[in-house]
Order: sequence, then C-alpha cells, then structure tokens
Amino acid sequence: MFKTGSLLLASILAVALLAPPAPSQTRKIQIEDVYRDVIELRSFVKEMQRTADTRNAETKAALDQMNARFSSIDANLQKLGSSLDGIRVANEKSATDLQAARTALASL
Repeated sequence: MFKTGSLLLASILAVALLAPPAPSQTRKIQIEDVYRDVIELRSFVKEMQRTADTRNAETKAALDQMNARFSSIDANLQKLGSSLDGIRVANEKSATDLQAARTALASL
C-alpha cells in the first residue's frame, strides 16, 4: 500500500508541477483575449478615423464648390442689378424724352 500511495503522490505532484494551474491558464487566456480585442479595437478606430477623414475631405470639397457657385451667382446678380439700374435710367430718360415730345407736339 505504501508503494501505491507513493506512486499516487508522485503522480499528483508531477501533474501539479508540469501542468499550469487552471486559474493561471484561464487568466492568461483572458489577457490574450483582451489583448486581441484591444488590437481589433485599434484597427476599428483607425478605420473609423480614415472614413471620417475621407468624409470630411469630401464635405470640404463640396462646401468649397458650393461657395464658388454662390460667389458666381452673387457676381451674376450684381451684374443683373447693374443692368437693371441702366434699364431704369434709360426708361426714365425715355419717359422724360416722351413727355418733352408730347409737349412739343401739343404746342404745334
């Protein structure tokens, strides 16, 4: 019996010394999982930042294009306003000339 007990004790000690304890192994797996998750999260954040940068660049380009169009529209409206002022002045002169012509014809 002594020999069997010693063999059993030696086997238990060998297993205990050679195999890592379960809590330590579990903790190692958990740390590896967390590390893998952190790496994946970093990759995800980098991709999100790239996407945001691309969208920001596209939005800025669109806004720049809209500003250029508004500037062009503003310039065209100013030209139109100047043309309308010229037409109004010409209309007033024509009305004055017409009134003078009527007066002249009425005096004949």
